Amino acid sequence: MTVTAHSLESGGAISIFSGRGSGNDTTVTLTGGITAVGDITINAGHEAGSASDVYNFSDGKLKITATEIISSGGDISILTNNVVNAYNRGDLDLIGVANVIANAGAVNIHAGNGSGAYANNDAGNIVADQIERIEALESVNLQAGNSDANGSLGGDLSLASLTTIVTHAVTNSLFEVTIKGGSSNNDGGGAIEIPNLKEIITDNGSGAFGDLLIQTGSMTTDSSPANSLDLSSLERVQVGAIHLCAGDDCITPSAGNLASGTLTLINSQLVIESNGSDTDTGLGLNKSYFTAGRDNPNTAVTEGELIVHVKGIVSEASGLTVSAGYGATNGNSGSKAELIAEYLIFNDASGNGFFTLHGGDDAIDGSLNQVAGGAASVEADYLTIQSNSGSGLVVSGGDNSNSAGGEANIKVNKALTLTGDLSISGSVANNQAQVNVSVEDYYAVGVNTWNVAVTDAEDFQVKNLIIDGSVDSTSKVEITNLKADQIGDVIILPSVIIKDGGAFDGSGANLGDTFTFGDLTVIGSGNTLSNLTIDYNDAVTSPQSITFDLTGVSAADTLLDISGTSIDFANKTLQSAGVRIVNPLDSGLKPGDEIDLFSAAVSNLAPGDFTAQDGLEAAVFSVLSGTEVKLSFQGQSDHNAYKPYFEGAASSVLALSEAAVGLDNTIHNLAASLRSGQTQIKVGFQGERVTNKTGSKVKLKLWGLSLAGGRKSETSLGYLSYGLFLEGGWGDYNTFNSLSIIGDVKGDGDTRYFGGGLFVRHDFSQGTWLSLSARAGVVDNDYQIDQLVSDGIKYSSSAGYYGINFGVGHDFTVSDATSLDLYGKFFWTHVDGDTINDQRGGTVSFDSTNSVRTRIGGRITQTFSEKVEGYFGLAWEHEFAGKTGGHYVTASGRVLKSDSPDLGGSSAYAELGLTIQATDNVAFELTGFGLAGQSKGGGATASLVLTF
Repeated sequence: MTVTAHSLESGGAISIFSGRGSGNDTTVTLTGGITAVGDITINAGHEAGSASDVYNFSDGKLKITATEIISSGGDISILTNNVVNAYNRGDLDLIGVANVIANAGAVNIHAGNGSGAYANNDAGNIVADQIERIEALESVNLQAGNSDANGSLGGDLSLASLTTIVTHAVTNSLFEVTIKGGSSNNDGGGAIEIPNLKEIITDNGSGAFGDLLIQTGSMTTDSSPANSLDLSSLERVQVGAIHLCAGDDCITPSAGNLASGTLTLINSQLVIESNGSDTDTGLGLNKSYFTAGRDNPNTAVTEGELIVHVKGIVSEASGLTVSAGYGATNGNSGSKAELIAEYLIFNDASGNGFFTLHGGDDAIDGSLNQVAGGAASVEADYLTIQSNSGSGLVVSGGDNSNSAGGEANIKVNKALTLTGDLSISGSVANNQAQVNVSVEDYYAVGVNTWNVAVTDAEDFQVKNLIIDGSVDSTSKVEITNLKADQIGDVIILPSVIIKDGGAFDGSGANLGDTFTFGDLTVIGSGNTLSNLTIDYNDAVTSPQSITFDLTGVSAADTLLDISGTSIDFANKTLQSAGVRIVNPLDSGLKPGDEIDLFSAAVSNLAPGDFTAQDGLEAAVFSVLSGTEVKLSFQGQSDHNAYKPYFEGAASSVLALSEAAVGLDNTIHNLAASLRSGQTQIKVGFQGERVTNKTGSKVKLKLWGLSLAGGRKSETSLGYLSYGLFLEGGWGDYNTFNSLSIIGDVKGDGDTRYFGGGLFVRHDFSQGTWLSLSARAGVVDNDYQIDQLVSDGIKYSSSAGYYGINFGVGHDFTVSDATSLDLYGKFFWTHVDGDTINDQRGGTVSFDSTNSVRTRIGGRITQTFSEKVEGYFGLAWEHEFAGKTGGHYVTASGRVLKSDSPDLGGSSAYAELGLTIQATDNVAFELTGFGLAGQSKGGGATASLVLTF
């Protein structure tokens, strides 16, 4: 049958079927769309007959061409019928349909099930590859067909262009959006293909979201994998809860679904947003589940895979469970569930957020060959959980009744922030389920007692445990069950940070002889260690120290309460670690104020066994009593503690000042050798090594390049030379300071500059000359100091520079071959200031700097032949400025200044040079020079001169 029309419209319902058992196809061609007030049903294949009917025919195919399908008052159903007995159901093709919209109902697109009484009777497929958007008020259900044990196949569903699914009502239906592959009893259910799906949104406009189910097919009697589902194109999911299943039911895993497909979402830009509606429909759909198929543990199965790589998951009112599947009996382990994300956030004002990771259980029937359970793994840069009651983070291996439980792995690369409890456990029995936990920075910010339970873990690693009592006065970490003898390769808390009233309680823990962690940092006051035995001994290879950060500390404070805790330094070499005090100038202490580091005595800690300083903020304390270390603050020890910061800037100014003198020599020689009407190009290279006594010392090795071009013209008073130049250079330097408490401080760095400018010089007939040049450019500087503070100092800065050089002199003729040039020169170089942040949270502000340098001297030039002449010169230099100052602002806002490195002073200068005129147009110049006094050192220049 063929129907051709502009459109199909109805004030009621519209139904389109292909014929039953006839094998005849039905074609409907519309230039418009299909619209109805009521339901719209499109069905390839007649409605099913009774089970006793036997029809040995195939239903006809149905092909519909339309622009869109819209129902304003009912549901939209696009189907192929289920197989009954000997039927093959016809395929359904939708062509040109861009939108399917049910404004008052649901959209169901479902390929039929292959459930006939005879083998090879297949349900029809649905191909709707032009649909771009599906929108419904109530729900959207997209499913491929199931097959049966006789070998009849379910229909496939293809939606190649679908990008958007939207629902609006947010009803209490089981799932508001369902995307599901076909299940099978034999050869595999129907496949579902949606390769370009970008967003799924369930939003009623009032902040409530519906729930989403995405599920691959599963099987019951065959070992081949079920159909898989790849949704890697997804970019946005906004739902109440999301349920991802590689196999059987996400909520209530059951026996019978054996071979699971692979569900893949790999797209670094996908963000899953969930408001976790509190509506409970009986299956707990206010929670999200990512589950690899939980297979029947007593039958041959093939494992499925759930692979989710997303940018992030944000849940405002609920949490997430990631779980793997059972082990099997045919040699296949349980299913794999993998979640990788940049961030995972489970945060709710009412404190319902949670995260659960569970490795699959092993097969449970002891009479069969048992295989280990599945593996569940999660990796994230940031994991944030707010759970004010109950467990916030649970990591557990699968049960191992007979073989071995599944493996659970969680890795947090940057920061885990947890309000609530942490539970880590291996298997229920036999200790065979592996659990690995690795966390970089662990922020414990609970508003109630925060419990850590670790049982039978394989590997438990937390690099930095941060207990932040500033969040709530009851913040506390309490280890309740850590069985060290049952843990394999374990690293326990290499670093613990207790901050502003935080507490660390070891009561109830089975910790062996002692509890060992590496570096303890105590920030602020009111912190507590209780029910622990801490032994700092040489057997532990990691660095061990206790650091007291005095930020915010006031007079009479006790920084660490150790009631019920024993700390013993008997075997520790305190000179390399021990007890340090940092940031005393960020406290509220005034000279004479007293503080207690510990509330009670610490074994084997002598009053001199701690370092009361931290480089830049060096301070003086006196020890008043005992091994609890009661201190009296005496004030800052060295106001020059920040001076090394500014030595790097001084090195850049010194490099530019030396470059200015070298550039002036290049221009002077070029202008002096020019003849009227000539043009010269001069390429120069300069290398030197100079040391300047800045109040400390800077050693600089500098290499510079210059390119200058000039021309000479006759005037009424003599000759005018003028031209342009480019300059560039690079150097490395070392700095040296000696501070009263810290001792010698050494730094090193690199500096680079590039600029250009112009010059002009007039030679008068009587021998007098005047010169002027101007330059501008950019200078960069990288600087580091390794030993100034414990973690070193590094910074990079960039600033503009500009300057003017002025000279006046007179050239006297001594003989036909000899002349004497007496001169005075002035060099002014300005370097802009800069502001940089250091890794300690402070801010360094460099003042702008001026170099004001003069030179008074003379040069004798001797002509040896027509091709060769040489010169020798002496001069006296003086730097009138050259101070590179600034100030440092600590993280707490305290402004600290120190003396500035000073380049000022006098130096003697000597030079010796030779010029060789190789041809009429080519000449070479070589010059050596030396410095003594404020600056000392020397160097050489080499130039190639081309004359036109």
